[in-house]
Amino acid sequence: MFSGLEVSTIYLTMKDSLGEGGCYCSDCSQPYGTSPLTKILDPPRAVHILEETEGHLLMASLMAKYKYPMGWFSQERLKQLLKKQEGVLDDTNLARIRSLALKCLMLNGNDFEMREELMTLASWVKRVWGENYEELTEIYEKLIEINAKLNDAESYKYYVNELIRLRMICFGKEDAVKKALESLIRI
Repeated sequence: MFSGLEVSTIYLTMKDSLGEGGCYCSDCSQPYGTSPLTKILDPPRAVHILEETEGHLLMASLMAKYKYPMGWFSQERLKQLLKKQEGVLDDTNLARIRSLALKCLMLNGNDFEMREELMTLASWVKRVWGENYEELTEIYEKLIEINAKLNDAESYKYYVNELIRLRMICFGKEDAVKKALESLIRI
C-alpha cells in the first residue's frame, strides 16, 4: 500500500507545476483518490505512475512556457504512459485527462487514431465537467480539423454544430457565430 502523504505530495506538486496551485474546490479538497478528479483504481501501482505522469506534465508545461519544441514528446511515449495508467487511474482522474489532452492537442499523429482519442477525451471531459465546459471548444476545433482532412462530412457537421452550440452558451449568440467562423477559416 502507499502512504496518503506520498500521493498527496505528488498531486500538489503536479498542480503547482501546471500553474494551478492552491485549488480549494470541493473535489480537490477531498482526500486524494476519493474525488472523481483524483480517483485511483489500483493504489499500489498508482504512486509510480503518478510520479511518471507528473514528470511528463511538468516537462510539457515547461517546454510550452519557454516555447521549446515538443520534440522530446512522441505519440508513442504518451501512448505508453496512457497504457500504464489504464486500470490504475480512473478515466476521470485529472492526471489521465491531462495526459490524453497533451497527446491529442499538443502533438500531431495518425488522423484516425487522433480522432478516436479526441472523442475519448471529449467524453472524459464531459463526464467530469459537463457538456457545456468551455475547454471543449479546443477539442471540437481539433475534431473539425481532423474530420475535414479525413473527408468525413457527417462528423465534420456534427462537431461544427457542437462548437457553435457550446460557443453560444459560453460567449453569447453574436460572438459564437463570429468565433466559430474564425475557427473554420483557420482550418
